[in-house]
Amino acid sequence: MYNWLKGKFPNAFVEFEVYIPTTRQIADIYVEHQDGEYKGMKWAFEFQHSPLTIPQWEERHNLYESVSIQDFWIFDKSKFMKFSSARDYTDARKRVDFDEYICKKQVWYTFSMSKKPT
Repeated sequence: MYNWLKGKFPNAFVEFEVYIPTTRQIADIYVEHQDGEYKGMKWAFEFQHSPLTIPQWEERHNLYESVSIQDFWIFDKSKFMKFSSARDYTDARKRVDFDEYICKKQVWYTFSMSKKPT
């Protein structure tokens, strides 16, 4: 992810484990855009492997939001997804409250990975 972001946004500040003093959080990857279409935008990428409750996620999300940082979360499949135990469907996903809640709260962004940065 870090290398992809550096390549996709070569003029942006992109760094691992950046401490954000105003929220007292450490973003796993932090991006601050210096120019272009995203100038002034700040992003925090969180790779969540440990258990996290909805209230804990909400607090962290709101802290980022309070300082105009768009947060992106990548959740560990083994911790945050539940799978059906139905016969012959080993990867059939069941809906769970946590992912449904977050999906309703977040804005979704997509980027083309086939184009080279300009």
